[in-house]
Amino acid sequence: MSKPTPYPELDQLFGAYLHQDYELFGNTIEEVVACYKRESSSEQLKHMLNEIARFRAEHSERLDSALQARYGVAETAG
Repeated sequence: MSKPTPYPELDQLFGAYLHQDYELFGNTIEEVVACYKRESSSEQLKHMLNEIARFRAEHSERLDSALQARYGVAETAG
């Protein structure tokens, strides 16, 4: 049995939407995120915002490397 993830919505966004074939959901990151928002419930979106805030707080000293380690990306916006 796999260990539960502390970031299920972030994992969903990066694993199902922002992957190598992200063009299936839009031509830009903004379009892909808009697609995720359209396809998610208000409860899922609320959880996503909480996960983003928690991830940033837990990794504030090394956000870029934490994003890279977990999702294979680095922060691009301040």
